[in-house]
Amino acid sequence: MGADTHLPHCVAVNGQFPPGGFVGGVEQFVHSLLGALGALEDGDERYVVVTMPGFEHHPSFRVGARIRTVPGFLRPGRRFRVVELLPPGLFRAIKKLGLSLFPSSLQTLGAGGPVVPDGSFFDGLGAGVVHFPFQSFFRTTAPTIFQPHDLQHLHFPRFFTTEELTTRERVYPEACAAASAVVVEARWVKKDICQTFGIADEKVLFIPIGAPGGAAALASDASPSRSRHTGRFVFYPAQAWPHKNHLALLEALRLLHDRDGIALDLVCTGRKTSFWPTIAERVARLGLRGRVRFVGYVEAGELAALYRDALAVVLPSLCEGAGQPLLEAFEHGAPVACSGTTSLAEYAGDAALLFDPEKPAEIADALRRLVQEPALGEQLCSAGHARSVAFSWERSARTYRALYRELAKWPMTSEDHSLLREARS
Repeated sequence: MGADTHLPHCVAVNGQFPPGGFVGGVEQFVHSLLGALGALEDGDERYVVVTMPGFEHHPSFRVGARIRTVPGFLRPGRRFRVVELLPPGLFRAIKKLGLSLFPSSLQTLGAGGPVVPDGSFFDGLGAGVVHFPFQSFFRTTAPTIFQPHDLQHLHFPRFFTTEELTTRERVYPEACAAASAVVVEARWVKKDICQTFGIADEKVLFIPIGAPGGAAALASDASPSRSRHTGRFVFYPAQAWPHKNHLALLEALRLLHDRDGIALDLVCTGRKTSFWPTIAERVARLGLRGRVRFVGYVEAGELAALYRDALAVVLPSLCEGAGQPLLEAFEHGAPVACSGTTSLAEYAGDAALLFDPEKPAEIADALRRLVQEPALGEQLCSAGHARSVAFSWERSARTYRALYRELAKWPMTSEDHSLLREARS
């Protein structure tokens, strides 16, 4: 592949993951960022997105004339969760075959190769800067941006396999040290990274996000008048990972019924991961089978209708690096009850009911108040709408572009300097 010598201001973005709702929040982040960068009408930057082989024509990556895609390379290991649900023996066989066919390009971050592998593939793109928005990192001759999103593995190691912990514990500190800049979406994460790894404060930039993909536009253009779900229900959009804390939410629903006599249904979207059997067992044990619905990945229109028709959106996650569903709920006009920990509280401000996610009784109390106090729901909706105005994907994209320009030593505007000063403050 030849270098992009005809594109003097080229940024390479590593997007090697399978689109279509498989990787959840990171996919939403990358798609929203690319869309916002492609919509900027000023500047002459061009972007090349490195995709998984076979996904270079997926609409998730075709978001503007300034953006083109190239197929990347396959990397084995649990970081590529395409094979996550395969039987372990089959997974190991596929991994062994991949290593035998592509021994040079398939060095992984946790499989005995270098902690931060060589990124000659990215060097060949001729980019002035390389952005790694997924939790992977390679050494390149061009300046690099590493985006770890959060350090969940340090706070909740029980949710990770030994292999995953080993990988992250080796890679994250080395990548943060080797990268030209580290970007996070919350001040809480910035503080966590600086204190944990001893990274200089000015090297870690806080760039907040907006609602995924323009939630307000989806609500008006693509959504049906109502969702397929009837009755009084609360809505939780999250893949079935342990840290999403579905189990505590289920306990809260049971408590709400037994203690307060309030029967609420729960609708959950997102992929059923390997943790799903544990959730299903808890649903059955608590006698909630008729009231809890896991509907999997849904299209934009149905998602918008769920936000709009729900009594409330509840977000009991134990650890988040940002607040995408929270902002999405704000834009759709849904009242929110959410964890008062990590980054969710930071994004929520005074526009959501906060609770301790490890205390089902507090989750139940928040839901009870939303049922019994309609005026509170209206107040939260109004506050959420006002809060969402402070989070703009256009502003985020301009800040990322300013960082690209700074690292690549391209011409910068006074706005660029101002945005970066704010991101570092």
